[in-house]
Amino acid sequence: MYAGKEVERIERAILLKGTTSERADDLPLIIYWLKQMEIASIIDQELPVPHGNRKGLSYGQLSVLFLSYVASQSDHRLCAVEPWVEKHRQTLEMATGWNIGVKDATDDRLADLLSMIGASQEQERENIALRLGQKTIRAYELPTDKARSDSTSFSVYHQPRTEEENLLNFGYSKDRRPDLVQYRQMLATLEPMGMPLLGATLPGNKTDESDYLPTWRQLAKIIGHKDFLFLADSKAATWNNRANIHQEGGIYCFPKRDVSASSPPIMEMGC
Repeated sequence: MYAGKEVERIERAILLKGTTSERADDLPLIIYWLKQMEIASIIDQELPVPHGNRKGLSYGQLSVLFLSYVASQSDHRLCAVEPWVEKHRQTLEMATGWNIGVKDATDDRLADLLSMIGASQEQERENIALRLGQKTIRAYELPTDKARSDSTSFSVYHQPRTEEENLLNFGYSKDRRPDLVQYRQMLATLEPMGMPLLGATLPGNKTDESDYLPTWRQLAKIIGHKDFLFLADSKAATWNNRANIHQEGGIYCFPKRDVSASSPPIMEMGC
């Protein structure tokens, strides 16, 4: 009912202004699936409301606009979103059912959104990732019998910092640039489609071995059961990781290298 009244309001406004045309392209489909995943409501429940002097869209609604732009344009620049929203205003309002103000999608507001997510408590970010992953599985009716986790490092040209919790640190460089600080990125996906379920940005001076167990535990929460095959590389095959996953009722498949000889890797499964 609300969406119908909103469409009627927009149509009346168009008649008053004269006939205009817009390319809808893929926006209705993108926004439909973002709404099925309930991204706006999940983010709004975990983040505080915007400042009282700031009117317009909530953080969750602004997230939907930004993600629609990224998915449609394959671009994540904040400064380009505002003119894009203005160009597609009628389509976006009709697809979302929201009144989108002229300044709702400025780069300042988008930066505030990203800063708010980054500055939120770790538990709040985990809750967002957990609930979005669960909604994704249900919305797309995805199979949940296999999941994979892997990590890599990224070297950056930043000056080293001394803060204890700084992400950018010197560590083992896969880029063969030990002179640069780095951070690590962990990604967990559903197999075989490679649907991302969980991501984590990690300090560059730590090793990957200790990250696989908490990743498996988070995947079990997102998927809703432990009866899935957890796939990872040989760094996951430590005694601690395998023992804990086995004790907690999980199933894993890791390549395991014989450190006592120059033999090729073998696959080890456990449950």
